[in-house]
Amino acid sequence: MATATGGDLDGVPGGARLYGRRLHDVAYDALPDGAFVVHDGDPWLVRGDALLRWSPAGYTRRVARPVGGDARAITPPSLLAVLGAGWEPLVPLLHPTAHR
Repeated sequence: MATATGGDLDGVPGGARLYGRRLHDVAYDALPDGAFVVHDGDPWLVRGDALLRWSPAGYTRRVARPVGGDARAITPPSLLAVLGAGWEPLVPLLHPTAHR
């Protein structure tokens, strides 16, 4: 995965940043923390060795991240590169239920 920074997104077409518009296959082992995938038909956050099921009320379930195989990634490739480069937000962005 290429190294990228938040500033690199300035040149990315807006359509490439629209979540849920384009899914793409990425190896589960290659997904950085903070990526979103479709798993069992629902959106899930990748966090360490787990997937957390997203809902408007917070994260409702935790399952082990699959070992091997491909995920259907919601997060665009440009943002996967930023997350994979170690980007950390200045303000915590995770709902408190992600820490259970």
